[in-house]
Amino acid sequence: MVWYTKIEVFLLIIGLTQSESNHNLYFSLEGDWYVILILYVDDLFFIHDNTNRLEILEKELTKQYEMMNMGLMNLYMWIEFIYLKKGTLLV
Repeated sequence: MVWYTKIEVFLLIIGLTQSESNHNLYFSLEGDWYVILILYVDDLFFIHDNTNRLEILEKELTKQYEMMNMGLMNLYMWIEFIYLKKGTLLV
């Protein structure tokens, strides 16, 4: 739980808001773009509509934590991610 507390404080400091209904979900909504971060055990998942903003967020996180960008998710916990032009399909 110590790790969760440390990253929670850090995510709030860098400007993300923690969801009241799901404490593992953080988000930033500014103007016409958004970033959603989901924390699951020691994995971070990002949903975004602005690659530049995501790169800034990743740089902030890598200053504090050792991280590796694994790219687009294809399969996680038996959920398959299929990327389409109009969005992502979860199967």
